[in-house]
Amino acid sequence: MQVRNPSKPQLTSKLCAKTMMKSIFILFVMLIASAQAVSNEDFEWMLSRQEIIDSFVRKAPLFIEEKSLEGLRKLGKLKNEIVKKTSNRHNPNKKDEFRTLIFKGLEIYGYVHSSQELWLIQIIITKSDWKILNDLNVGSPAERIFKVLGKPDKEIVNMRQYHGETETIRSYITSDKIKKIVLNYYFD
Repeated sequence: MQVRNPSKPQLTSKLCAKTMMKSIFILFVMLIASAQAVSNEDFEWMLSRQEIIDSFVRKAPLFIEEKSLEGLRKLGKLKNEIVKKTSNRHNPNKKDEFRTLIFKGLEIYGYVHSSQELWLIQIIITKSDWKILNDLNVGSPAERIFKVLGKPDKEIVNMRQYHGETETIRSYITSDKIKKIVLNYYFD
C-alpha cells in the first residue's frame, strides 16, 4: 500500500492557485487596458449623441414660442388646466406649483416658476396640428424617426426611445405612422 504525503497535495494546490491568480490578474489588466481604449471613443460618441438628443428635444416643439403661462394658454383652445401644489423636496416649508395645460392633442406639464414661466417637464403630442422639428410630427411615417434621430436607445414593439444626457424623446408607432410623441425634460 502506498502512503501519501499530506503536504504534497497542499503544495500543488497552492501552486495551482498562485498560477491561476496570476493568470486572472493578467487577463484582468489586459481587459481593463483594452476597454479603456475603446471606452474613450465610445464615451465621446455617446456624449455627442446625448447632446444631439438633448438639443433636439429642447427645440422640438415648434409651436412653443414663449414659456409664460399666459403665452402657453394662447396656443389654442384650452380644454383643461390642472394645478397641483406639493411640498418642495429640498425645502418642505415651501410649496411648488405644477400645471398641466390640456389642448386637443397636446398636454404640457411643468413647474411654475415665480416669474409665471412654465419650466417644461413633459409634453405629450397626439395630433398632427402640433408641429415638431424636422417634420417628426404625429402622422409622419415611422421611418422618419430613424432618419432624424438614428437608432433608438430602446425599442419595444411600437415604441422608440432616445436618451440625451438630461432629456428624452419617446415615439409611439401604429400602422407604420407616428401616433404619439412624448418629450421629457430634466427637472430637479
